[in-house]
Amino acid sequence: MLLVCTGCSHYYLDVQREQIDRRYLASTFVGSPDPRQDNPPFGQLITIEWKIPEEILERDPLIVFDLIYGDFTEGRFEYPVQHSWGHKSFEFLNPEYEEKKGIIAYRAQMILDDGEIYLTWEHQFWVNLINIEKGSYDEIESVE
Repeated sequence: MLLVCTGCSHYYLDVQREQIDRRYLASTFVGSPDPRQDNPPFGQLITIEWKIPEEILERDPLIVFDLIYGDFTEGRFEYPVQHSWGHKSFEFLNPEYEEKKGIIAYRAQMILDDGEIYLTWEHQFWVNLINIEKGSYDEIESVE
């Protein structure tokens, strides 16, 4: 008996994070010569996957990927979606990764041409950072 589900669909936006280090190199497991073993990559790989209905493509979806780094700065990457399913990967390696002290949290949103947020995926530690500029404490009057 063959079951076919027509009209069944599951649309999503998903984000996965993978640590990159010496274990990421195939040569680690097969023992082949690899000059990268002397200075292996170090950082993280973020992969965003999606599946959306075809009619959403007509609304020019854009994936907006926000990051909070370990040094509490923020980053943003934008990626136009041109297919109803796919994936996009971002690598944060070596100097960039070390300077920013890694990645703490991230959020991916699929935003349509009119600004509507169609799908959102948030890391469990995602928060909107509140930036307080140095010196702004002087402007706050103390309550006594």
